[in-house]
Amino acid sequence: DPVQGIVLFGDGLHGKVPPIGPDNLKADYRVGGGRSGNVPVGKIKTLKSSLAGIDKVTNLLPAEGGADTEAIANLIERGPQVLKHRNRAITQEDYEWLARAASRAVARVRCLPNFDDQGQARSGWVTVLIVPHGTEAQPVPSPGLKEQVKTYLAARAPNVVTGLNRLVVAGPVYLLFSVTVDIYSVSLEVAAAVEKKAFEQLTAFFHTLTGGLDGKGWQFGEAPCLSDILALLHGIDGVDHLERLSARVEEPQSRESILLAMDGIAILTPSPYTLVSSSEHRIHLKVKEA
Repeated sequence: DPVQGIVLFGDGLHGKVPPIGPDNLKADYRVGGGRSGNVPVGKIKTLKSSLAGIDKVTNLLPAEGGADTEAIANLIERGPQVLKHRNRAITQEDYEWLARAASRAVARVRCLPNFDDQGQARSGWVTVLIVPHGTEAQPVPSPGLKEQVKTYLAARAPNVVTGLNRLVVAGPVYLLFSVTVDIYSVSLEVAAAVEKKAFEQLTAFFHTLTGGLDGKGWQFGEAPCLSDILALLHGIDGVDHLERLSARVEEPQSRESILLAMDGIAILTPSPYTLVSSSEHRIHLKVKEA
C-alpha cells in the first residue's frame, strides 16, 4: 500500500508465505514530503552526512515531483472522467483531464484546440496550458513539468497531432490587476489597520489559485468586475466608504492595458489563455470628516 507505506505478504491461502531465513526479505524504498518537498532554488544548504572535500552544497534547480495524497473529493470527480475518456485524448475535455492525471502538481489546465505554438489560430494544432500548485503570485510550470505533461499526452493523443509535432504544452499569460482607490476610514485610530487589511485583501483576492470571493481561485478566461472589488473593500472593518475606484489591467506579453472605471468601462472580457494575477495597488487612505 503506497499511501500508508505497508507491505503485505501472503498467508498461504491468499498468496505464498515468504520463506523463513536470515536476510530473506529486502526492500528499497523512497519517502518524500509530498508537495512540501518541492523546495525552491537555494533552499537545500546542508549535507545529511559529511563528505571529504565538500565545503557546502546548494540546489541550482527547484525540487519538483512531490505531491500530496489525492483527496476523496478529487477522486470522486476524476473517476467518471476516466471511464469517459478511457485514457485517450480526443476531445478538449479529454486533454484537460489527462493533463491533470500526468502529475498532481498541475493545478489548472486549459486546452486550446486549433491553437499553434505562435499563439495563432491554426487547424490541427493542440495547445495545453498548465499552472502548477504554488504560493507565488504567478505560478509558472517548470520545464520538467511541461515535458512530463507533454510526454504523457503524446502517448495518448492521435497521430495526426503527435506525428506532426503539433502538441504544445505551455504556461499561461497573466493579466496583472492594479487597483487604485480612495478609502475613507471611520476614524484615525483604525486608519493604519484599514490600509494594511486592504492591501492584504486585494493581494489575496487576485491570487490565481486561492483568490476570488469564494477562495477557489480563477479559471482561464475569467476576470473580476469592479463591483466584486467594491464589495471586497467595503467588507473591511473600519471602512466608511470608497471613492474613485478603478483598476488597470495589463498583459505583459503584448504590453496592452485597459482601465476599468466605475464611470467608464467596468467589465473586462479576457482571452481564453489568460489568468488573473495581482500587481501593485495604490490605496489613498483618508479619514471621514466628523
